[in-house]
Amino acid sequence: MANALPPLVLPSNSIVGNISDADAQAAAITFDKLGELLQTSNLPYSAAGGTADAITATYASITTLYTGLTVSVGINTVNATTAPTFAPTLSGVLQTARTIKKYVANSRTALVAGDLQGIVLLSYDAANTVWIVLNPNQVNAATTATTANRTDSGLVAIASAASPDIFAAAGNTIEMSGTATITSFVNAPKAGMERTIICLSACGFTCSAGLSIEGIPIGTTITMASNAIVKVIALSATQFKMTYSVSGTFTATCSTGMTTTPSGTAYWLSENGWVDLHVPSLSGTSNSTQFLITGLPAQLTPSGTRGFTAINCMDATSFATIGSWSIGGGGGTLTLTKDGSSIGWTNSGTKTLNTTSFRYHI
Repeated sequence: MANALPPLVLPSNSIVGNISDADAQAAAITFDKLGELLQTSNLPYSAAGGTADAITATYASITTLYTGLTVSVGINTVNATTAPTFAPTLSGVLQTARTIKKYVANSRTALVAGDLQGIVLLSYDAANTVWIVLNPNQVNAATTATTANRTDSGLVAIASAASPDIFAAAGNTIEMSGTATITSFVNAPKAGMERTIICLSACGFTCSAGLSIEGIPIGTTITMASNAIVKVIALSATQFKMTYSVSGTFTATCSTGMTTTPSGTAYWLSENGWVDLHVPSLSGTSNSTQFLITGLPAQLTPSGTRGFTAINCMDATSFATIGSWSIGGGGGTLTLTKDGSSIGWTNSGTKTLNTTSFRYHI
């Protein structure tokens, strides 16, 4: 078989080399046990020289390079590339540097960064002029596209851009700076990969053919805020699904309709296309037939006008008034109406919006 793993050939006087088939069967040798035996054997060993990806070592007792020759190497620095090389010196003769590979599903495969760690066993394959690492740190590249896919490396800083490369990050949690609008992501190495993004500022995300945002129609852009949480999963290498949660406060101000401009803190939460808004009580002396509240941030602006009914208000000192309001798609203003009219308020007496909460879709 062309891709068969070359036989493990050890020096004849090594402990492992002296184990007969019968002994191995009787002792039910496992890989763990084999590891113990290798550690106690005189398998040729050398500390690594050279660099992390161009490794050298010296073995004075070995004279010939042949298929199955197996040596151990003490790695000082883990490999950073997928094609590190090994060039041993045998009995004073420097050998040609050959690429180090590993076997996955019985096929020779390139390494991944971090495969060479600790003491590694390298076996020579003369037919393919490569060294095979028998104990890679990451055994199956098919299930480990990047170290970030299996290791929590903490926060990784990435700037927002039209198509940022979040899946190349050495960690699952991204701290994203900047205010650029994102319409997609650089291709993921494989489907199923996930990233969590913590936004540091008001970056945007546009729902597109390649980036589906829960609860948001294609073509609509949603704006994040500081500490917004965005979760992205790769449905395929090029298709992504996103969910989000962003919350905050703003100062709600009666900018039109009273002799003064009363204000208070409003609280809001926006998740996957829906906004929950809590507005405080605002009251004062009316001097206009209008009742407008401003201060809504961009995160709360819908794509079109949204209307609401049954809010408790006071008009000309009467608490029996049932008003309504609307949020326009063009800006951050709440328009309160009475009897269906935005100019139906009495322009004298006390005008009040009582504390209220409501929900609407972006």
